[in-house]
Amino acid sequence: MRRGADAMQTYETATFSVHANDFVARDIAFTNTHNSVNKSRVTQALAALVDGERIAFHRCAFSGFEDTLCDNTGRHYFRECVAGRHAGDPGGFVFKGGELRGTGRQYLGRAWNKYATVVYYHVNMSNIVVPQGWAPWYAGSETNDVLFAEVGCTGPGSNMASRVPWEKHLTEGEVEKFVNMSFIDDGWLSKQP
Repeated sequence: MRRGADAMQTYETATFSVHANDFVARDIAFTNTHNSVNKSRVTQALAALVDGERIAFHRCAFSGFEDTLCDNTGRHYFRECVAGRHAGDPGGFVFKGGELRGTGRQYLGRAWNKYATVVYYHVNMSNIVVPQGWAPWYAGSETNDVLFAEVGCTGPGSNMASRVPWEKHLTEGEVEKFVNMSFIDDGWLSKQP
């Protein structure tokens, strides 16, 4: 393992990387087992790095221990996928419907940059969600432009009483632009094989 100035950058740690347009994956599990044995010094170890336009994953799984999925640039579609870990640019993550469950307590998201966007819409959340829900990239980092929101979610993990004060509270009308497929699709999804 390299340390200090020779340490690997996030994009160098991925088990799988795609740097192309019009890529489709179906029924594949992407796993990075780095950190699974020596948990005393956990380092970044992406299962997948996704970088390109019109990329889709259907029924895939992403598993790792630190920063599991790097959804870098472009429009990407994830259908019936599982992403998890053991114990200014338009875009973001939209989780529409489905169920959030697992083991151990988890954040809904962490603001990797000051324009991070994550929306949970009508998701059933188990009790794995920590009460504050969200985390900044680091203590004191800028969160004014972060858009983290939950709309119409259910289950024990959806209790918003102790959420961070910078979580956005969107109306059904405001969330429409995120949950409408036009958020990422201008016709490319129907043209995939």
